[in-house]
Amino acid sequence: MTVTTPPTLRQLVTRSDDHPALVVPESGASLSYAALQRALDRAAGRLAALGVREGDRVALVAANGPALVIAFLAVAARGAAAAPLNPALGVAEMTAELDDLRIT
Repeated sequence: MTVTTPPTLRQLVTRSDDHPALVVPESGASLSYAALQRALDRAAGRLAALGVREGDRVALVAANGPALVIAFLAVAARGAAAAPLNPALGVAEMTAELDDLRIT
């Protein structure tokens, strides 16, 4: 059996140029690979400052879009599990989701 180390997010996002990495179809707004890498570095740094560690669970409540993608990837870069939740959920539904995920 061969044991391999999973690639890091940085290894998967190998480009660092101005080519579009994310494009919002509705508006045409885009984020280049270089800008994506900078945003991921900032977001992962903020998560680290908050104490997010490998193996943690992080709930993400945001509308679909670049900010959610960046947050999701930053959580993954920290080795944590990202759980995107629908921002339209009511308080009781959100509480139930967080309880199911065991997010404190």
